[in-house]
Amino acid sequence: MKTYLRAAVMSALFPLAGCGGDGPTPAPSDAAVVLDVSTGDTDAVLADSLLPSDVRDTGADTFQLPPIQSWLLLTPNEGFGTIAVQPALAWDGAGRLAVVWTGRVGDVSGIMGGLFEMARTPVAVTGPDMLTSIETGLRNEPRLCNLAPSDGPNAGFIGVWSADLQNGGTNNLGIYTRRFDADLSPTTSTESLVETGREGNHWLASLACASNGGFVVGGVRAGTGAGFEAFAQRYDGGGLISGEPLVGLERELGGQLFPAVATDADDVWLAWEDTPTAEAESGIMVRRFGAAGVAANAVALDDIFARPAGGPVVAASGGSVLIAANGATGMRLAWSQKGEGFKNVTLPVVDSSAAGAAIAAIGPGRYAVVWTRSAAGTNRDLRFGIVADGVLVDAPITLANGKFTAAYRPAIVVRDGRLAIAFTESVGAGAYNVRVALASL
Repeated sequence: MKTYLRAAVMSALFPLAGCGGDGPTPAPSDAAVVLDVSTGDTDAVLADSLLPSDVRDTGADTFQLPPIQSWLLLTPNEGFGTIAVQPALAWDGAGRLAVVWTGRVGDVSGIMGGLFEMARTPVAVTGPDMLTSIETGLRNEPRLCNLAPSDGPNAGFIGVWSADLQNGGTNNLGIYTRRFDADLSPTTSTESLVETGREGNHWLASLACASNGGFVVGGVRAGTGAGFEAFAQRYDGGGLISGEPLVGLERELGGQLFPAVATDADDVWLAWEDTPTAEAESGIMVRRFGAAGVAANAVALDDIFARPAGGPVVAASGGSVLIAANGATGMRLAWSQKGEGFKNVTLPVVDSSAAGAAIAAIGPGRYAVVWTRSAAGTNRDLRFGIVADGVLVDAPITLANGKFTAAYRPAIVVRDGRLAIAFTESVGAGAYNVRVALASL
């Protein structure tokens, strides 16, 4: 039997038909550090006493979990539709935050988003607005990143999402990209279909921006057998395809689903949920590709993510890589330096309800991780921790508590000391909001 993530992502093909519950009723497990999202209080402050270190250099050997104060709470879809789920985030070089989500306004659904100036009260620079140009079928699972190299001008953003044309055909599933300028305004009249040289369905989009201004799109495509095949396709800074698709495993049997991609210098990392045969339980596999597309051997991570396992996410920095996924006994983290042996990142509490992790690289070998877990009643806690060189720094903290849906994973992005975490909240009567917590590291 697959993990809940299989059902969650499959159900995410129909995110706009969900049923809601009551509004959030906080039941904090760590009252001193919990941001009560039911109040909408933009001045909520985390307790310094539980965050002991003031070291802010994420590359320092002495780096510890830094103080996080004066959270701002943003609801980017406020006044713009009753459904907002599946958030994605990207900072630009000027300290502005782009937020996109799957949403519905009236009878129209698609990918929506806005760009926000970070002041004491965040101000919308553009949007919120519809970012997709095609209204037929269903578009969801958006991803977004900023195209500017760390030392270059703002080249805008690239967005990617999955689509189900719902036409009953053999090519009804597709992955689409669209480029946006520095103000998150589309630079093209329509979306572009991702093509990999193989006919058939493409699905389950993933995205990572490279330090050279290019980007990598991940997904699955029709395999040589009956199932899907995970791939990663490089693009240069002009949006042109660069090289052949990088493939997880080419084989006749089994299938590959829920891919995740990351970049680190010239390397591309591709992780996926792998089912070697129709009868087998799923596991997590990962593969590293060098600058010329030269592939290392695919690595199975069964020792860390007990089968059945699924829904991986991946980030890479400074030659290291961190992977999160859900196995038979709950969420786990796997770390490696250049893929030379993966180790389990020990969490202080093994919690089978922990799920839906998101990861952001914050420095060489340093990562911020956010996930949710079950709390009192039907609430879930939003948890946050930092991993440095394969070790969890300090104990994870609870940032928020509320009606957060396990089916929609949170999003996290860090740049120049600015932290943003987005999550989906049920607000009752079938309505959902995207909430974004903002702070400085």
